[in-house]
Amino acid sequence: MRAVAPVAGGVSRVSLANGVLATRESNGSDEAFYRRMVTATPAGLTVGGPELLGHTDAAYVGPYPSGDGHVFELYRYEAGTTSVSSVGDEDDRRSLRMDADLDSVVEITGRYAVINGSNPVLQYIGDLGESPSIVVSRPVRAASVWGTTLWSATTAKGVLTAQDLKTRKITRTIDTGLPCVFKELQAVGRWVYWSCGPTGQAGVWDVTAGKNIGVPRGEALIGDGYLVQHDRSTGQLMLTGFQDGTANDTHAIGEVPDTAERGVTWTVDRFGGPVAYIAADQGVYLVSSGVARQPVAVVETEAGGSTGWANPWKATWLMSRPVGSWRIVIRNKATGTVVRTMDGLPNAGGVSGSATWNGRNDKGGYVPNGAYVWTLSAKPLDGKGPDASTSGTLKLTGGAAVPRDFVGRDGFGDLLVFTSNGDSAFRAGTGTGRVDSYEPGSMDWYGAKAVTEAVPFDDVSGDRCNDVLVRIPSGELRAYKPKCGGALYNTTAYTRVGGGWNVYDELTSPGDLTGDGRADLLAREKATGYLYLYESRGAGVFKARVKIGTGWKGYLLAGAGDVTGDGRGDLLARDAAGVLWRYAGTGKGTLAARVKVGGGWQVYNSLVGVGDMSGDGKADLLARDTSGVLWSYRGDGKGLFSARARVGGGWQTYSRLA
Repeated sequence: MRAVAPVAGGVSRVSLANGVLATRESNGSDEAFYRRMVTATPAGLTVGGPELLGHTDAAYVGPYPSGDGHVFELYRYEAGTTSVSSVGDEDDRRSLRMDADLDSVVEITGRYAVINGSNPVLQYIGDLGESPSIVVSRPVRAASVWGTTLWSATTAKGVLTAQDLKTRKITRTIDTGLPCVFKELQAVGRWVYWSCGPTGQAGVWDVTAGKNIGVPRGEALIGDGYLVQHDRSTGQLMLTGFQDGTANDTHAIGEVPDTAERGVTWTVDRFGGPVAYIAADQGVYLVSSGVARQPVAVVETEAGGSTGWANPWKATWLMSRPVGSWRIVIRNKATGTVVRTMDGLPNAGGVSGSATWNGRNDKGGYVPNGAYVWTLSAKPLDGKGPDASTSGTLKLTGGAAVPRDFVGRDGFGDLLVFTSNGDSAFRAGTGTGRVDSYEPGSMDWYGAKAVTEAVPFDDVSGDRCNDVLVRIPSGELRAYKPKCGGALYNTTAYTRVGGGWNVYDELTSPGDLTGDGRADLLAREKATGYLYLYESRGAGVFKARVKIGTGWKGYLLAGAGDVTGDGRGDLLARDAAGVLWRYAGTGKGTLAARVKVGGGWQVYNSLVGVGDMSGDGKADLLARDTSGVLWSYRGDGKGLFSARARVGGGWQTYSRLA
């Protein structure tokens, strides 16, 4: 064994974003990217151990942490093509390609990258989370990204623009009145650093206050409320705080070699973190800014707009500085009812967290289809300042079936129609009290298959989609099971409920009358006018009938659903004099004493309880008059209805509305 001299290791690049310290290190023969986690505590900064992200060589440029836990490298894929890829990421790998050679990396923040290319000479703004990934390509200019906002210089002196990268629209144009066309921009929250060039003026534009803060000129990097410069005459890194609107506190925070390079051997954490630099001894040093930070805020939200059967809702949030915990509350948009609460800890890099929701409540049960509102609150890691919050909406289509919702599984009630020619169709509720789109079904409901009664029902087959009870001329009652979101055909699979149902001249379902959570069926006997309850046992099977009333001849009946807001099904009935009565369900298989809703209803020849058609979570009513005009009555959730609204004419085309 012969003793050999040790080979000195070295750190050639340091970068820092949202608590992720990424370095490029060499052991003399091999180069690699490493990641360490930096945490600010009341006692000071703590640094975790090194995590190897991958080996590298001179063909790769980096690493660049983006602030959301990812670290990126750049590579000349081939002549005229540059790739940007995350490293050390197997579960959520992100990348983009630009058709140019790499000139310089302006910025990689969150899911967006700003890169200047050559061959051709253009500036590329890429979305690292989408494909195609190039959002904007344009002539090179001063630019910076914060969240989804791209700040850009214009050709006019002192004028800059803010562009929403999701919509690609210019949202703001600001004339600062400053003396030059900006050569450099850096954005952090409310602060936009600008420079007229290496020897020109520089400042920070306070977007919130709408004023400029003069700062020392020269090469600088901006943090939250401060900037750092390298004073080459003294070899010191100088920090200037401006969070109070003035730049009157400049002091040294560390010493670096003359060869120190901004963004390579010294950097700042734009997400409220410290300054990092490589000293002459090759040590990496971290220094807190000592500047009061802005309240923690949501910089960017990546959240899906829907969740279905096989695709749960997913969301992540990028915060302006590290958070300690987060909570998501999901509410029904119409009723405000909380259906799910989720708590979590931040992911690597101070990301507020990522969450998924599969359409179930806290107990594991499916919640009804429809629109929901999610709200995020996140607590700052250092406990200073208020919680951050944001919210959004999503559409659930893979949950429990909503009464009368057949088309789209959107939580809105739909109308089932039949023509005298034997055609069937669903007319979809729009959520505004109207019906719109047309979902055609069979065109041959005639002869032995003709429909003599149809009752939209709840889910009898257990597939979380509503079904339809259909009576044919023989008196047989069937439970048809349309495909989820699909039309009703006479070839649709069905279960035979039983025969002899021709003794009834009215069949309707008011919803759950017995309190067991299943919709039930009401039937009026033609000969006697007796009203019978058929309590559901599920799967299209009913218990033996129970007589719950007499004297029901002459009434036009409509199973209305829960119009009183007590969770029980209710029945509406119009008498021969045109008075509309409400019979509230008791939850015990009976109906309460009638309550008058209003008079003048003799102008209608069809009444249909269609569930919630207005999007407010309350059951509504449709009525067709004798001239064929369809009217909508919005329920108030207390058993009454608002003034009618005209849906449209020509509805006499349909022989049956259900």
